Amino acid sequence: MPDTALLLQTVALLGSGLAAARLVQNGLWRKYPALTLYLAFHTLEAAIPLFLNSKDPFYIKVYVCSQPIIWTFYILMVREIYGLALASHRGLQTLGKWAMYIATGISVTLSLLSILKKITPKVPELSRIIGYVYAIDRGVNFALVLFILLILFFLSRYPVPLSRNVVRHSSFLFLYFLSNTTVILLRSIYGRAINHEISTAVMVVS
Repeated sequence: MPDTALLLQTVALLGSGLAAARLVQNGLWRKYPALTLYLAFHTLEAAIPLFLNSKDPFYIKVYVCSQPIIWTFYILMVREIYGLALASHRGLQTLGKWAMYIATGISVTLSLLSILKKITPKVPELSRIIGYVYAIDRGVNFALVLFILLILFFLSRYPVPLSRNVVRHSSFLFLYFLSNTTVILLRSIYGRAINHEISTAVMVVS
């Protein structure tokens, strides 16, 4: 890996590992189990590029297989923060949970439909799979950005008492998913021409 990429990847690995350890040490993992597990998984995921070339077929298989796990963690983290924000409003919690699932499903479906014209029988199988992965990733991130935005709007309109951690966590998740969505859109528009810049941006966001 280039020196800059190696440095960023190492920082991502150490940062997520230390954050997970800190949550466990403080006992906050009980309050944020999805976040803690995601950080632990992200630590393992960040270590893989240090040992495998990104063009290695095995690395690509690991990447493709790890994405559904990451999407699941994304949804669980948003559900977690939503549950904490509305802990005293069980009815709204349930309604919001199903709204998030439906919105994510619709967003993923639209993202997949948007690339169907580009996926032809002549497209190599690997490129086809990666295209589907990027489309689903874009749909999940975009849906969660909108959902968190709606949560923040709702909380600003009604006097729901919130801890500082919940407010900060919601804001960071919003910025994280928004950055992911932007990166995925740029990758879809410009393709491999800016692949190095996109990879660097992903590591910076992480």
